[in-house]
Amino acid sequence: MEDVIIIGAGVAGLVAALECKRAGLSYRILEACDQPGGRARSRALSSGRVVDLGAHWLHGEDNPLQAELERYGIAWRRDEGQAIYVQEKGELRQAGDDWLDRAIDPDKAGAILKGKAPDCALTELAVDEAARRMLADFALLWNGVDPPVVPSAYEFLSDGNTPGGLEIEGGMGELIGHLADEAGMARLHLRTSVSRIAETDDGVRIQAMDGSQWFGRRVLFTGSLGVLKSNMVGFQPPLSGDFHEHLAGMVMGRVNKIVIELDPAFFAARDIPVDMAIELLDGDPPHFCHVHSGGQPVIQLYVAGRQAEKIEGMTPGEALAYAVGVLRQVGALRGFDAHVVSPATVTRWVANPYTRGAYSCCLPGVKRSGPRVEGAIVFCGDTFDDRFPASVAGAYRSGRAGARIVIEALGVKAAENAVA
Repeated sequence: MEDVIIIGAGVAGLVAALECKRAGLSYRILEACDQPGGRARSRALSSGRVVDLGAHWLHGEDNPLQAELERYGIAWRRDEGQAIYVQEKGELRQAGDDWLDRAIDPDKAGAILKGKAPDCALTELAVDEAARRMLADFALLWNGVDPPVVPSAYEFLSDGNTPGGLEIEGGMGELIGHLADEAGMARLHLRTSVSRIAETDDGVRIQAMDGSQWFGRRVLFTGSLGVLKSNMVGFQPPLSGDFHEHLAGMVMGRVNKIVIELDPAFFAARDIPVDMAIELLDGDPPHFCHVHSGGQPVIQLYVAGRQAEKIEGMTPGEALAYAVGVLRQVGALRGFDAHVVSPATVTRWVANPYTRGAYSCCLPGVKRSGPRVEGAIVFCGDTFDDRFPASVAGAYRSGRAGARIVIEALGVKAAENAVA
């Protein structure tokens, strides 16, 4: 029997494993996919250039993962979020630093943050109808939710994630590789999908779909909100009504990418800045596009909400044609398809049964908390962090916090193992 069984080898699971390792606890990590990382996954294109298929930025001021990048000697650069443009009514204009703030009623926002007014839908912060449309577009592009679902105003106002952030030059996969190596590949079991978690008299029994069984004194569950809400994992005893009520107040946002690699000369000839971000508001639905990402000669077209599901079945050729149709409204990018050097890449995070979407989104009136404890099981991950919600930094913070809850619960045993 292990001290801890960790479900999921995304950032939360891997950093939780490192915390357990430092405390002297024994552990195993069970991962359903064929590689660690969750949505922090990178792919090498035919040219050898590496692109991120999921998480791309380490958002927010004082991102806790910066220290890990420096500890591992991983090269990174900072996207200051200064080249943000809005394409609207046929015009491409650079957004000011306060382009979104101008849409928000500051008095109402301040009252909600101070607890003097109840939470509301993000769109209800709008100063006028034009601002309401802008905030609805923001909810779709950044949270991946379509009306009538609208995210929480409080979460938007208190979210520590900011535009831009740290970009890893070798892709998120480089960080994942270091974390997994340090946690110990021998302790990581891939293609091991968990179907049932049951508490016993002396611990917890985990049943996998391949018939294998695992036993631990405690469990750290780091699977996505989509997996939790799908009921693909059974729990005995059943999870509490309070926990289910908390989950009901969140939904999975749906976001996919179409990544297109171009000849670098295309960007140089048109003087396109590095990390050019474009809010494409003229289309139905609107899209978000990140161009020259991290200095790479790529276009990343983000497709959100219901449309994110529709593109998942596209071939590379169909995805390229789709991107051409969306981006023809941007003069600086017109004709880019003549400079494509490798097949377009389409992500499929909604169809993936182990993600079932991109990241979690809070509904009005619901506030996130840190890791949740249900008997011998601790739930953590990007769903369970209130400073950097639905992000890599949130997963990191929550994974560490969840592990510390387990370490404290097994404190005597942890001390014995550390001495041994």
